[in-house]
Amino acid sequence: MPIHACIKEFHGSQEVFCQILERIQDAAYLTDDQGRILYANPAAGKVFGYERESLLGKKVMDFEPDMTPAKWQAFFLRLQELKEITVNSRYLRPDGMETPVEINSNYLTLEGAEFCIAIARDVSRDYLQSELRSLQSRLSDMVLERDEADLLQYGLDQAEKLTQSEIAFLYFVQSDEQDEALQVCSSRTKEVMGSEFAHYLSEQVGMWVQSYITHESVLCNDFSQYPNKKGMPAWHSEIRRFLTVPLVQKNAVVAVIGVANKLSDYSQNDIDLLSCVTEMIDVYRRRQKSERRVGFDYSHDGLTGVANRQLMMDRVEQSIAEATRHGQSFAVCYMDITGFRRVNNLYGHDFGDSVLQALAKRLQESLRIDDSIARLGGDEFAFVLHQVDSVFHCEQALRRLLQSIIMPFDVMGERVHLTACIGATLYPLDTSDASTLLHHAYQSMYEAKSQEYLNFYIYDPQESALIKSRQTLIQEFPFALREEQFCLYLQPKINLQSLEVMGFEGLIRWRHPQKGLLTPDKFLPELNGTVEEIVLGEWVVERALKKLQIWRKEGLQLSLSINISPRQIQEQTFSDFVLSTLKKYPPDLAEKLEIELLEDSDFEDSDSVLENMRILKEQGIRFLLDDFGTGYASLAHFYNLPFDLLKIDQNFVKRMLDRSDNLDIVEGVLRLSEAIQRPVITEGVESIEIGYMLMKLGSQFAQGYGIARPMPMDRVASWLAEWEQANPWQDLRAEIEDDHLRYDLGVAVFSQRWWVNAIERHLKICCMGEKFSTTYHSGMPELDESKCQFYCWYRGIGKTRYGKTPGYGSLYEQHHEMHELAKQIYKCTEIGDYEQAWSLFAQLKQVSLKIIEQIEGFDA
Repeated sequence: MPIHACIKEFHGSQEVFCQILERIQDAAYLTDDQGRILYANPAAGKVFGYERESLLGKKVMDFEPDMTPAKWQAFFLRLQELKEITVNSRYLRPDGMETPVEINSNYLTLEGAEFCIAIARDVSRDYLQSELRSLQSRLSDMVLERDEADLLQYGLDQAEKLTQSEIAFLYFVQSDEQDEALQVCSSRTKEVMGSEFAHYLSEQVGMWVQSYITHESVLCNDFSQYPNKKGMPAWHSEIRRFLTVPLVQKNAVVAVIGVANKLSDYSQNDIDLLSCVTEMIDVYRRRQKSERRVGFDYSHDGLTGVANRQLMMDRVEQSIAEATRHGQSFAVCYMDITGFRRVNNLYGHDFGDSVLQALAKRLQESLRIDDSIARLGGDEFAFVLHQVDSVFHCEQALRRLLQSIIMPFDVMGERVHLTACIGATLYPLDTSDASTLLHHAYQSMYEAKSQEYLNFYIYDPQESALIKSRQTLIQEFPFALREEQFCLYLQPKINLQSLEVMGFEGLIRWRHPQKGLLTPDKFLPELNGTVEEIVLGEWVVERALKKLQIWRKEGLQLSLSINISPRQIQEQTFSDFVLSTLKKYPPDLAEKLEIELLEDSDFEDSDSVLENMRILKEQGIRFLLDDFGTGYASLAHFYNLPFDLLKIDQNFVKRMLDRSDNLDIVEGVLRLSEAIQRPVITEGVESIEIGYMLMKLGSQFAQGYGIARPMPMDRVASWLAEWEQANPWQDLRAEIEDDHLRYDLGVAVFSQRWWVNAIERHLKICCMGEKFSTTYHSGMPELDESKCQFYCWYRGIGKTRYGKTPGYGSLYEQHHEMHELAKQIYKCTEIGDYEQAWSLFAQLKQVSLKIIEQIEGFDA
């Protein structure tokens, strides 16, 4: 049965739901929000490799090697958002073996608690089939790309990996004698036992010869009881269990493959797998021998023997197809040898050809088995580097290539030193076709050549697009300034204790004729480090002073803060400009001007910053440290520079209700401000509930969408009038004066009352014709319970601090009931059935009173 149907059954009947899960063949288990397994069906025990009862109480992290508590928390948050997630993972069994699984996880809530219900399907067979297809594809590519040893090595490494063994061997029967010799051992075996193991004859180890003699597979899961074992050298690893499989053709053994020391017992499945891999290796080995010379001259460089441009383009196209199919990454690189022309002129072309041959050989040896090299002509080479998952990995690979060239070349009795420049681009960060990828790598190579001390450069598609966008924007800037397309939007800042408007923050906007109203993040980063950045900052200063003068004439004693870039405040001429501009205005107007600087600003010249601040503070200008708490530099900036006020980072304030750690940070900064005697502005007050908490915590000043959104300058006067006549924060202050609960409980009670009162006001407007002059008291409140501020409290700080209190879980069901009633009320008002609406409202109010009574009981 689909998991959606299972969940539906779960809501209807837990007993029926469990009966369904008991019968399904896939592993099914239920966890809480900490990843603790609360239920597992019989199939789960088989997949996990444990007794079913022993799974209960364990955590998912005990079985998934890559899962950590932090990753689980991130996963569960994602599951809350998406409701369903399907991923591929691995389960670690008690015997140390890993089982590949496909896990379909669904988010589930019941009685206020949160769960994850997962169905895990064993995809071992699918995994092996996929790996065998990949092996076949790679062996096919290696027929022309690599020599026989590389092909055999790669195939054997994969056999070891797929059987989850620790040792692997491959013997091919010599054509001139009827005995077996160890021809290849796996890379891991070489690392563990050393290079001498490659010369260790198989006849010294009877277990390998047995398959050759009998023409049959030999499986032994207890080597201590194996009768045909022979003595081994001291450096040989202990053998616990082994499996050997012969490759028989025309009634003769062609090869023997062997693996050993799997953590669990070998089985018939392993025999079938090894037989398949051995046959595959042999097919492509023989094809390599027969096709070695076919088409070689057409697809390879005649001088160096590496691929030519045509073959390189084919390989790039193949890499694009494979990367798209398997979700992989690779790099295309273009190399130019620096000063090679001088070598040719000094020693002659024959000597130069020998240098190129030596260079190509060394480059080929420095590449990994999956990588490719081509000579494009002259002293230019191209590469395809696989398993390059990031820019960092690409840089490491390029450094390895350059390092291989640094060592001198001994050619014809002469010692030659070479250097090179490399350009690279990464797919799929760069989603171009094969030809364009190579062209981008070529462009990046010339970028590396043009920059001093830089011998490689990685193409950045986004940076390329951003450069074009930045150039266009800078070209448009003078016209925009001249045509007054820039403007300041103003957002009020209030005194939380008196509810008086203390001032505004000026936020720049660009009224772009084609793109509409642009916020700062859409154009300020493009101006960073340009002359235009300084010009725009000076424009902001002048516009702010003009507005302050207008307010002065209108009798408004308001402050206005503006944002200045880190670069501009470091300019020694900045204070000179402000001082000269202030001369146009009344002497004390500067006292109403405030300058905000970001906390995470990187001040390279702090002395200039300090001097500018000192000069301007003498004129009465105040300085604010914005986004306080976002970085390490917070206290350092505050103590080293003379800031007058702090602004708490709005990201902490916005989520005070649903993240207990954010609330702790805000509370800590407020306590810190008291200790250092600096006022704090809390930015990001998105709701009146957040305002309630800040008032209770003693915060002095606030700013955010819950008070007012940024508005055009000509809208300020009407907004001030509305704020004076009827703003909801007046009621908030009265609520706080009568509230004696702890603030983290009081906010939940306030949210309840506020939400219910909003519904009541809406009903009065609809059926009694009651009118308001302001938008503050109109419209229904949030009907989506998941977006409700009370729900934010419930799953956030409420759960953290009171989640284990008796009665807490029932709040969820009651809150859900309230929202269902509110939706019915809204529908009644839409069709004009006000009598039913008021009847439903009476029920809603009773439920709300129960919730409030329960919450107040938590304070006992």
